Amino acid sequence: MRVKRGITDTSKPGGFCKDQCTFDGALRILEQRKSIDFNAIYAGKVSLETYYGCEDVLKEAVESPDYLCPPQLKGEAKKEFFLRRLDEI
Repeated sequence: MRVKRGITDTSKPGGFCKDQCTFDGALRILEQRKSIDFNAIYAGKVSLETYYGCEDVLKEAVESPDYLCPPQLKGEAKKEFFLRRLDEI
């Protein structure tokens, strides 16, 4: 239903694909979750393609004093909980 939102005649081609792209990206992240440094992904808010091309730069950003760690990754206990939840999903 969300794909056709805002379209008055839903029988015609077209739609809003942002949700589908977001879902596809989430699945790709879940598939590769064991090899991703989530702090680095959040540091740059980048795609997986960009992440794999510039991991070193992103890891430097994480070490910067200006880096704001997301709440779910603050501390090892929270990070482990977050990763376990991804495994459940």
